[in-house]
Parts: sequence; structure tokens; C-alpha cells
Amino acid sequence: NKQYQSDIQELYTSLKSTSLPIKIITHFAYIAAGMPKSHPSRPTSSHVITFRPYSSRDAHILCQMKRSIEVSDGTKVTLILQEALRAGKACRDESTVEEILVLKKF
Repeated sequence: NKQYQSDIQELYTSLKSTSLPIKIITHFAYIAAGMPKSHPSRPTSSHVITFRPYSSRDAHILCQMKRSIEVSDGTKVTLILQEALRAGKACRDESTVEEILVLKKF
């Protein structure tokens, strides 16, 4: 419909002319790495989320990102999700970041 096309054009124009894409990519990378700036269910909470590389919740989020990539249509969103997933995997790689082995017992 016409309103939908207008909304898409407006979004496209704003993405092209601002730093919003960098903010989106950074946000997804933080989420994939298990380090969101706030807890999604408590956006106004001042509680700081710590890095939990072995959290089942965070593993579930990575799984959701992977599934989103599988059904995406190859757009820029796919690239953003792929890079975020790559960041999430890299920060949990025990051979690269040996320090996270200490966190395994938690």
C-alpha cells in the first residue's frame, strides 16, 4: 500500500543521512556478545549486565540471530546479523580469549 511504501522511503532516507546504521550494528554486536547496555525486559533499570559467555539465555539469543540469518533475504539486515553473530562467537572463543575459561565455573 501507499503508506507502507512512504514509510519505507522515509526510513531509507533517514538511514542514509545519519549515523543510525553504525548505532544499529553496534547494538546488535553488543547483544550478540552478551553485553547489552540494559536488560531488555527492564529498559529503565540501572542494573549493569555483566559478560556471561556461558549463559543459556545469551546462547539462545545467538541461536535466534542465526535463525534470523537463515530466513533473511540477503539484504543489509543479513550482513548486520552475520557480523553481530561473528562478534558474539569471537568473544566466546576460548582459544582466542583464554581469560573466559575462568568464568566457566560460574
